[in-house]
Amino acid sequence: MLAALFAVFVGPPVQSASLTLAADTYVDRKVENGNAGREPLLIGGIDKAILVRYPELGLNVGAGKRVKSARLVFTVARPGTPQIASVGRLLRPWNEGGFRMDQFGATNAPKSEGSATWKSAGYGEWERDGAAGRNDAEPVSNVLGGSQPETYVLSGLEAAVQAMIDRPTENFGLRLAFSNSVAFFSADSVGSGPILELEFEDKAPSNVDLQVVACYPLEIDLANPPQNGAAVKWRADVRNLGSVAATGLKVTIAEEGAEAVAQAVDLDIPPSPGMRQFEFSAKWRRSINDPARGSFTFRIDCDNGEANLSNNGVRVFQSGMPLLVSNAPEEDVLSAVFDLNERVFPFSKFGAWPTGCVERVFAIKFPTSAAKTVSVEGSVARSILKALTSLPDSLLRPYATDAPKVDGLTSAIWMSDVGQVGLLPDTRDDVLIPRALAVPGRSTSPGGFAEIPMMERRLLSRAEVTILNAMIGKDRALPWDMTSSAVFFRVFTGEGPPPAGTKLDVYQLIGGAFGSQPVFSATLGADGAALMTGRPSTTIGKPNPFGDVSKDGSNGWLLAVVRSGEMADTVWVPVWQLWEEYARGNQAAAFVELRVQLLNVDIDRSINLAQGRLASDAKGRFPAELAVLTDGKNETSLVLGEEGQGYWIDIDLGRDRSLAEVSLVFDGPVWRQFRIVTYKTAQSPSEAVVWSEESNGPGNPKIGKTEDGKTVLSYMARPVRSRYLRIVPISREAVRLAEIRVVPSSGG
Repeated sequence: MLAALFAVFVGPPVQSASLTLAADTYVDRKVENGNAGREPLLIGGIDKAILVRYPELGLNVGAGKRVKSARLVFTVARPGTPQIASVGRLLRPWNEGGFRMDQFGATNAPKSEGSATWKSAGYGEWERDGAAGRNDAEPVSNVLGGSQPETYVLSGLEAAVQAMIDRPTENFGLRLAFSNSVAFFSADSVGSGPILELEFEDKAPSNVDLQVVACYPLEIDLANPPQNGAAVKWRADVRNLGSVAATGLKVTIAEEGAEAVAQAVDLDIPPSPGMRQFEFSAKWRRSINDPARGSFTFRIDCDNGEANLSNNGVRVFQSGMPLLVSNAPEEDVLSAVFDLNERVFPFSKFGAWPTGCVERVFAIKFPTSAAKTVSVEGSVARSILKALTSLPDSLLRPYATDAPKVDGLTSAIWMSDVGQVGLLPDTRDDVLIPRALAVPGRSTSPGGFAEIPMMERRLLSRAEVTILNAMIGKDRALPWDMTSSAVFFRVFTGEGPPPAGTKLDVYQLIGGAFGSQPVFSATLGADGAALMTGRPSTTIGKPNPFGDVSKDGSNGWLLAVVRSGEMADTVWVPVWQLWEEYARGNQAAAFVELRVQLLNVDIDRSINLAQGRLASDAKGRFPAELAVLTDGKNETSLVLGEEGQGYWIDIDLGRDRSLAEVSLVFDGPVWRQFRIVTYKTAQSPSEAVVWSEESNGPGNPKIGKTEDGKTVLSYMARPVRSRYLRIVPISREAVRLAEIRVVPSSGG
């Protein structure tokens, strides 16, 4: 009887999400024209307001769901007990900006035009200073604040978050006001930014589901566009995915800088596969140098009551690049365009590009010379990006199949599919790296280095944003003129700079093969540094390390070969890496770190210290179940998918041994983020130290393959004597882990 009663009252299954991708800033009356969009802290208090927005709401998260719980969690940066005064749901767009105004305790207010300040939303003035007007923010009631030792939590945000999910084109975030001075870490602080924690349940299904599948201009020559302010006719295609007709329709058009206009429509939309086309006028607003300006939104609602409201609208960026897309359903194109404009472009932020990629796009339905033609192969978004960047295949990867060899040494494998939105690797935000210092190379042994923390954004790479931003307002061509004139190399091993006398040879890949001689050679000193000067070039018109680089990219790769004694390793250096450095301000010489798998001691790869050893894990699996990880065979594997936060795998090596290299073999995809930690016989796990850490496994330039096709990630760092090796997955994707190998240093 009790079981039956329980079955009656049990609700829909609860799903959860924790969002970290956020736009945030604070505005301050004392610095009324200052912007803090790149400030690592969010400062609140009297005559201040904190603004925060999560772009994934309704876009990638929560569509068609009911919000059961919504909590905003801040990491506290200053002692004290925050006192929340008011919370508002913002009603108008604002631009996070890319400035700082409280560096090292000194107020600094650069010109912040186009960015959120006390006076301005960036897209026009606030109705009332500090985003405090009735049309700036709608009050959110019943919000509670709670302090914990290191965090501050706002709960009771369900209604506000639900509104943002249901109307993603009107997701402008929250305004927070505090009655005392507070400081939280912002989204620009690595691993410490505000987190929106959500719990959802499925809504009861509805008989109507409207979906905007396309929105495009009519009767317009985009090659010779009209004057700004002219009325332009647009058409929106709307589909009804439901089983009954949608009635009581209302169309709303909201143009940038103007009041939204809503109008009832005396039509219905038949049930699936019912479709209607709606024509309307919007003022043409186009900015050549700022594609984010001049947008409008189209939205349609009905009286039937819909479960999923998130696909009822679209925002169109008229200043963006028009796209003529084929080989993909219209709704997939619209979804990809929405995601690129609202999330991918603005949040791909770097030191040289603090406000992200300025590109925006919109889809059209008629051919024109002003549009980019996109033929979709695979991902719609990646196909669009390939068309926008004009990157040839020869610059996406240095070879098609086998790795070319030089002096009998096989070059590093280059993975083109790096498990992110963009085409190229390295999405780390380098904002904290001074331009006179090299961006740390993609290390396979970071435990040996003291690194400045860098956020892995997993959107577009620094190179892609450099290419796209360089094209804005110019001919759409690759920025060959942005190739740095020289390269200053710094070589690092797992122990720091290599031994004096280490040899560096640089070869150029031409037509899929290397020449017999290097284009640059150097014997390294104790600092591991070498300067490669430019070679004459008629194609670029200035000396550069690639010389007469072919603009089809066929010779746009250098391979650096580092040799120390009997050991050698290789690192690829593509021409677009020099474009990144040029954008950072290093026009005369690019700073490039070469991090190689070399040690100052010999290692013995004939020995696998982990083979046959006892393994244990946080789930308490039986040793026999975990034995597949240490049986020395790649054919067997352990499926790991729902282990939860704090999961670990330990290998007991029997006694303290000298660890020099650790390899993880995966049957399929790899973990994106994980740590390798070690501790000695007399130590407890709480005393474990990080030996190596991976921030982007699929994008690791040293990722390899076994003869039977398994994927290998190997890490070499300063040898340590330890008995226990612990693998701690952070990103916790589902994987099949086949083997853990541990190689000692000689005599270890």
